[in-house]
Amino acid sequence: LEDAKLRIRTEEQRVLNDLRKRVVENLIRLRRNANVLDELDVGCSSAVMARERNLVRPVLHSGTTHKIVGGRHPMVDIGLQEQGRLFTANDCTVGGEQSILLITGPNMAGKSTYLRQNALITILAQTGCFVPADYAEIGLVDKIFSRVGSADSLYNHQSTFMVEMLEVADILNQATSRSFIIMDEVGRGTTPEDGVAVGYACLHHLHNTTQCRTLFATHFHSLVDMTKNLKNLACYCTDVAEEKDGSWVYVHKLRQGVNRSSHALKVAKLAGLPDTAIAVAKRVLDDFERERKSSS
Repeated sequence: LEDAKLRIRTEEQRVLNDLRKRVVENLIRLRRNANVLDELDVGCSSAVMARERNLVRPVLHSGTTHKIVGGRHPMVDIGLQEQGRLFTANDCTVGGEQSILLITGPNMAGKSTYLRQNALITILAQTGCFVPADYAEIGLVDKIFSRVGSADSLYNHQSTFMVEMLEVADILNQATSRSFIIMDEVGRGTTPEDGVAVGYACLHHLHNTTQCRTLFATHFHSLVDMTKNLKNLACYCTDVAEEKDGSWVYVHKLRQGVNRSSHALKVAKLAGLPDTAIAVAKRVLDDFERERKSSS
């Protein structure tokens, strides 16, 4: 029995050594074939995705403008289709005389999704993939910057606002006129007054110094009034449609203009806050509105 085991191990080692020798002898060829298979795999996967998800071939050019018609967020679009729902496509025309889009609108009405989808479309286009849109004409970008979400860094003793400002500083210091930037609610980690000041400073720098394509979403509606003198900034918004019976639905379609209501209480009610808490919040909000009107 021991002799049989020894012969089996010897034969296994011989086969392994022979295989290793053949691999080493053909290493260059194997690596070349692996690279070819990698490219075929990526190409076939992209082709299947383009056909199944109605993606289009983007037009890339050397300018500094974006023209995306009927753009969709690739992952959200897939998720909604699996639920039998449709994604609301949106256009994006930014660059040149309209280098910054300042976007306002209610919570959960699609501002952040809009920012992300256009960054993803840009990345897909420049990696040679088809993109989720009806048409896409994109000027090549050298860098894409994203300031989205909020999180602190306890390990580094950094607050949420500090982390946000570090990211904003990197963007303002490194972006060029050929960059593409998305910024979502800059300044929300501090007081409203300080947040507005920081938000305006970012917009002013991006408009006058960097002069690159920027999508900037905010709940600070005073920024709309403060940036009226920035000629290459355009205001867009999302909305909520209210029915006669008091019900409402989100309108995820982006339109030119300003929406000065965040409809936060609708979201709070949707999340399940007690009616008593909603009533108190409504009373406080009404007080703020009366105070604002009396001061103006």
